[in-house]
Amino acid sequence: MTTSWTDNPLIPNITFIKKKHIDELRTAVNAERIRRSLTPTSWSDASIISDATFVKKLHIDELRLSIKQAAEAPACSTDTVPTPIWTDSTIIVDKTWIKPVHWTEMRSVTNAMEDACVCNCNYCTCDCNYCTCDCNWCPCLCDCCQGHGHKW
Repeated sequence: MTTSWTDNPLIPNITFIKKKHIDELRTAVNAERIRRSLTPTSWSDASIISDATFVKKLHIDELRLSIKQAAEAPACSTDTVPTPIWTDSTIIVDKTWIKPVHWTEMRSVTNAMEDACVCNCNYCTCDCNYCTCDCNWCPCLCDCCQGHGHKW
């Protein structure tokens, strides 16, 4: 399922990046990382305060790295999400303006990963006889995988 974003599209000189935008992206990226059998990212600046915390280079760098790692860990053999190419690939403190395009790109790659290989094929790594393919996605609620595609 593709994430629906707040303030989509982000409009240059009109839309300011908000706590909600960061939280939504972090949540979607970590959900996708889990689906792709990666550990969720532990964010360095985890407690962002609305109307007090400014968007930082760190926020973008961590999100981009987490997204890149997920894109390079295919969910299945038909997953063809390319390695992302970012506008302003190196954010420089006090030099590079944080732009809506940075968020739009991260959102787009995250949505592409969410859409990749979501065939509702009911695969999981347990022996519940419910699953039939190799895409690492399991919507079933059997005792051994609890709908997460792997044993707990």
